[in-house]
Amino acid sequence: MDVEEIVIDRRFCGPPNSANGGYACGCAAGPLEIGEGEGVRVDLRAPPPLDRPMRLEIEADATRLCLGEQLIAQARREPLELELPTPPSLDEAHALSKHYIGFETHLLETCFVCGTKRAEHDGLEIFAGRREPDAPVAAPWTPAADLGDAEGLVEARYLWAALDCPGYFGGLAKAELALLARMTARVARRPPVEEPLVVMGWSRGREGRKIHAGTAIFDAAGEALAWSQQLWVAVDRLPDGAS
Repeated sequence: MDVEEIVIDRRFCGPPNSANGGYACGCAAGPLEIGEGEGVRVDLRAPPPLDRPMRLEIEADATRLCLGEQLIAQARREPLELELPTPPSLDEAHALSKHYIGFETHLLETCFVCGTKRAEHDGLEIFAGRREPDAPVAAPWTPAADLGDAEGLVEARYLWAALDCPGYFGGLAKAELALLARMTARVARRPPVEEPLVVMGWSRGREGRKIHAGTAIFDAAGEALAWSQQLWVAVDRLPDGAS
């Protein structure tokens, strides 16, 4: 078993005092190689802390992200079959983004991915909106240069982050406190930084507090680059360590 140390910087928060769920999932999933038709399933067991060293235990088929003896997240390869909707054009995504509900009501307004109270270009600024209540949400996204690796491609953990919040807005009819519990995602191709993209989110049904959603990232030609299926859980308040 290999072990790495991971520290999630405060910049990458979701709730005020814990990491964005998709970003944390991407950190846990990163070492795992996947085959055709596979994704990586990540189950979040506790709020991922900020600015604290965590231990990533890496085995051939799975990883565990731990804070001391506490399990924060675990990841493993899993088949992923997800029917993707037809994406809107970039122009239409810009138009839909104007209907982003977070401009009116946002429960986590400093979130790295979707927060409206971030310094300009400090977050991903993915503001996914829709015109019709049951329609998918969509937004444009142009990854900034600081999200790239040495080859100028967007690092996978930022793609996982971008896949996160549109699932919340696509899966819920109105603003409601809910946290990501599970995310199974596949990154098929990492795009270059500063390439205009379209991000979508849509509902896959609800069972009480359990909210099922799907998300995807497309290039301007409509090619799917990454996609995920998600489980969110509605909560009455943020758990200890997250608020």
